[in-house]
Order: sequence, then C-alpha cells, then structure tokens
Amino acid sequence: MGKYKFHWLFIVLVLSIIFGAIYKVGLIGLDSTLYDDLTTQAVDKAWQTALSAEKDGEVKAPFLIKVNVENQLSSFTTVYDKDKKVVGSSGVLDEQTPELPTEYLDNTNQYVRNYFTWEPKPGVHLAGVTVSMGDKGYVLAGRNMQETDRQTDRLAKTVLVAWGASVLLTTAGLAVVTKRR
Repeated sequence: MGKYKFHWLFIVLVLSIIFGAIYKVGLIGLDSTLYDDLTTQAVDKAWQTALSAEKDGEVKAPFLIKVNVENQLSSFTTVYDKDKKVVGSSGVLDEQTPELPTEYLDNTNQYVRNYFTWEPKPGVHLAGVTVSMGDKGYVLAGRNMQETDRQTDRLAKTVLVAWGASVLLTTAGLAVVTKRR
C-alpha cells in the first residue's frame, strides 16, 4: 500500500476540493434565494418612500402589518431617516423595532447595498439588506433565518456524507488494487 499512499492522498485532496466547491455553490444558492427577495423589497420601499418624501416634504413609513421577527418567517421592512433614526417598521421583537447596529447603515450609500446577518437577541438570527434613499435616509429589508439555517445544516450534512462515502470507496478501491498486485 506504500506506493498507493500518495495516490490516495491526491484523490482525497481532489475530492475535498470538489465537495468543498459543491458546498460553496450550495451556500451561494441559499444566499441568493434569501437576499434577492430582500433586495427587491428594500429597493421598492426605498423608491416608494423617497418619492413620497419628495411630495410630502418628510419621510413617512406607516406599516399596518407587524411581523414578529423572533418566530415568523415573513420579511419585514424598516425605514430610517437621514439621521439613522427609525421612522417606521413592520418588524417587532419584544414589542419594539429590532435594533440594527448603526455600522450597517454607515456602510450603505447611494451606490452600495449592504448585505449582512445579525443577532438582535440571542437565538434570533436575521438577514438584512440596507439601501440608501439618498439624502432622505435608508431602508432595511430583513427576515428570520431559521429556515435558511436549517437548509444550510442539511446541505453541510449531505455534502459531508457524500464526501465520506467517496473517500471510503476510494480507500476500498485502492485496497483491492493493492491486494491484486
């Protein structure tokens, strides 16, 4: 088996790279599914709010429906004024708007959308996208990541089992070849 040890290591390395790439592509797909809808929602709300502010002379954000971000999977929207103060939100956590760290708004400008995750409370994992409304303020679209986290765990387990089975089959195949010689 000595001379096949290098072959085995090389094959395991190649399998690790392939399955690592498969996992990364899967994560990109999950992120895309999560963030594409949030981005559309944030941009739409930003345009709507900015146009309304131009007409009315002030930023308003009335929300009739509230989303409990701790346990509901629906997305929510929060509008901030130019001073980064909450104008209105459809998201609630413990009967208040979830507190977004200000650096997420600091990293958002007219040309950059900011994608991130944060934990406003232990055990509450949220994804968010912030967009700028120019000199009017910012819009955050977010949602609970419970389902995405479950899918990420399932993806990791599936890729790990497939990688392990591939390594096991490679090892068995090389053992058979070694025994025949």
